[in-house]
Amino acid sequence: MTINEFIYRLGILVHNPHIWKYYRFLKTSASWNLNQLQDHQLRECKKLLIWAEQNSPFYKKLFRKADFHPGNFSSFGELARIPPVTKKDLRQNFLDIQIRKGFSRMYKTFTSGTTGEPLVFYRDQVWDAAHRAAYFRGLSWFGVLPWHPSVYVGGYNINPEKRRWIRLLDLLQNRRRLYSFTSAELKDMIPFLKKSLYLEGYSSMIFGIAGKLREMSLNIPLQLVKGTGDTIFPHYSDLCREIFDCPMVSEYGAAEAGIMAFECPEGNQHIVMENVIVEVMDNEIIITNLVSRSFPIIRYRINDTVEPVHTGQCKCGLAHQVIGRITGRLFEYLYGKTETYHAYLLYNIINKVSVQDHPIRLFQAVQKKKGQVTFLIAEKIPKATKKNILAEAAKYFGEDMDCFVLDKTSPLGEKGKLNNFIGIEQYRTMSAKGWEL
Repeated sequence: MTINEFIYRLGILVHNPHIWKYYRFLKTSASWNLNQLQDHQLRECKKLLIWAEQNSPFYKKLFRKADFHPGNFSSFGELARIPPVTKKDLRQNFLDIQIRKGFSRMYKTFTSGTTGEPLVFYRDQVWDAAHRAAYFRGLSWFGVLPWHPSVYVGGYNINPEKRRWIRLLDLLQNRRRLYSFTSAELKDMIPFLKKSLYLEGYSSMIFGIAGKLREMSLNIPLQLVKGTGDTIFPHYSDLCREIFDCPMVSEYGAAEAGIMAFECPEGNQHIVMENVIVEVMDNEIIITNLVSRSFPIIRYRINDTVEPVHTGQCKCGLAHQVIGRITGRLFEYLYGKTETYHAYLLYNIINKVSVQDHPIRLFQAVQKKKGQVTFLIAEKIPKATKKNILAEAAKYFGEDMDCFVLDKTSPLGEKGKLNNFIGIEQYRTMSAKGWEL
């Protein structure tokens, strides 16, 4: 056992001792056939439905209104009787959904806010273990273990003290972190990246990094490049093969839904059937998280569109269902006066202010031209909160971006899923339709 493995395993025991037990379960269930996996799903789904009815006023009311009785649940088709829930439902009914009874320890979690609506909730220990174990199992398919040297792309631009703490935690996990792909930051990371086995983070941000490395005429072989958070286009993987000697592999998940699918070495995105049930209705994905006992996620509309799910034994050996290509995720770049940034930084800014200052219910950021971005906040917010948004933005962009905040301002676009970032090209298109800032 290496010192890195020892430190990592010790850290896991301190954080959540259930993780390795659940990981061993997932390694065993990887050999199950489809019938065994679906039997497991039905058993765990019934337990979750009964638990939610008994402990969550929100779901008790929802089930009663639909004349749905969890004790009689026996087939996947019966789930369709439960009306799907949305992130808005989860946010507005948080107190009637969050369950604290019976849990000795819980972990605060929040969504990225990519729809403009951040959500804060608490995971119990088994849920946390199932989520992390699914991630570990996916890594293992590529001969990678979590204590192997890696670079993570993403994270928060936080105050210096907290950033030092994050840096220490990354060091203990044999990991380094890139907050952006500015030329200076990337050059500082190259020596460690050359020693790493895998790179992970936002797909489009990894693509941007690969492009920068190509400009430097650098090739850095890796065992795994894992993208998440946004669509992986074919040209992303083509560039990764050129720069990293491997394609970009997809991890499909969300904080509230968990890791729903992980791509195997054969290129198929296998659903983590031990943890979730995936339904596809009119190409829209509906998720039931089987381990979400502290904050039940039942028939949740995640607002992503996908190609149909299919079954069959994969060449990798798994019988787990395969999810089709995710077609409804698209992130963009944000252009400063001299540098290029990933749009996810905007979610980080709003989430940070929402958690530490004033909860922001609905936001959208609009870029009309390079070097300028405007935050649209639907509700009225205190002047101090506006200042905090600008101060947080300055940590990321410095003088490279002029930032503005407008409250009591409706987001641009049609009804439906809110696009929380309107880039330059999209703004031009929308302006032609009459939507202007």
